[in-house]
Amino acid sequence: MRRVHAGEAIIAPVMAAKLFDEFAALPAAPKPSPKLDELSERERQILHLLTRGLSNKEIGSELALSPHTIKVHLHRILEKLNLRSRVEAAAWAVRHGLMKRNI
Repeated sequence: MRRVHAGEAIIAPVMAAKLFDEFAALPAAPKPSPKLDELSERERQILHLLTRGLSNKEIGSELALSPHTIKVHLHRILEKLNLRSRVEAAAWAVRHGLMKRNI
């Protein structure tokens, strides 16, 4: 319940990675999105880590930021991309090739 309240995914990270791999394997090549340019480098980094199924705490640990800071960044990402959840954000990132980029 705490993880759901914190906005984290409720599926296992291993399963999330498998789902995103399936999305990434779709034949249509992602087109560059003008919205991607609206995201800061840090926001792109966070989205990339989100596609790996990491929690806010794990993303924060990876980037040496607090989970609260990650939550704030995710909120801004959702606003900029007009999305409603971290799952939608991760799917958007996969569709736009962020999972494959070396950020």
